[in-house]
Amino acid sequence: MTAYAAILASAMAFVVAAAPWRRPHDNGPLPTFAGRRLASHIDPRLTLAASRLAGRHVEVQCWSPSDWRARASEVARYAPGHVDVRSPWSGYLSLDRKRANFGPRVCGRLAALVYDADGPSGYDDSWWLSWSLALFAHVIGPSGSRAVSECRSMQMIRPTGEALGLSAETAGRLSFLFWTDVYSHEDAQYRSDACRPGGKLDLDPANPAWP
Repeated sequence: MTAYAAILASAMAFVVAAAPWRRPHDNGPLPTFAGRRLASHIDPRLTLAASRLAGRHVEVQCWSPSDWRARASEVARYAPGHVDVRSPWSGYLSLDRKRANFGPRVCGRLAALVYDADGPSGYDDSWWLSWSLALFAHVIGPSGSRAVSECRSMQMIRPTGEALGLSAETAGRLSFLFWTDVYSHEDAQYRSDACRPGGKLDLDPANPAWP
């Protein structure tokens, strides 16, 4: 688990907020490209999936490594001491909630799933795919406390994975992997005793499947 410690130590996703003149430069324009791309772009299929899952239009912006470093620096200045999206496996939602911004590793892994039907292969890849799906759900989901959002996004791995092309069985396995190998290792302040089967944060208590 050492390789994942830096990811777990940082916040999963954010809605940035501060003075308008300091906001990150994430309002484009960017070209629209389908498929895996290293260049910064808007992804049409991820945008469609995000909009359907969120129930509103959410544009998914995928950033190149260099552009993501620039966005991360801007976000850090925008919310000093509170937001860190330096990792290429991170993401955040724009202030107006219209643009979901993701680092190159997240977008690359999800694009491989959406365009190439590239499902999980081995433990490490399953870990990162489950992380990417939870992050995607977290960024586009409703705002709330970190503990509530963490629990919700974990439960959204299954429907998010299915929306992006995974079978229900595979999406369920990734959801359970997140529960046992990611959520349980996160900082206590980001977890909740109510996040359990039948608990207050269970999105579907009538369903025996968890998460």
